[in-house]
Amino acid sequence: MKQQLNDIRVQALSAFEAAADLAALDALRVQYLGKKGELTAVLKQMGKLSAEERPVMGQLANQVRADLEGMQTMRTLGRNMAWLLRCIEAGRAAGVPAPEQEARVRTNFIR
Repeated sequence: MKQQLNDIRVQALSAFEAAADLAALDALRVQYLGKKGELTAVLKQMGKLSAEERPVMGQLANQVRADLEGMQTMRTLGRNMAWLLRCIEAGRAAGVPAPEQEARVRTNFIR
């Protein structure tokens, strides 16, 4: 089971890296993390493990899930950041001025 989880991690991370668009990312999320996903299928086999192995495998499964969710989150953040940078560049090209910065108000708080 440990090897299965590591294989799922490697395959899924490379698949998330190669995903071209949001539809592909969503399909991968469902394939690996969905209700009938590969990771879920492995987790259903946890009942067959001994009481000593369950915490170890559960921790590894949670790490794999966190890695996959983190990869998806980072891809989404990167895509959104690229969009924002393109919007800023388009605004500069169109002559839209940057917003004015307000003067800072400094206060002291005594506890």
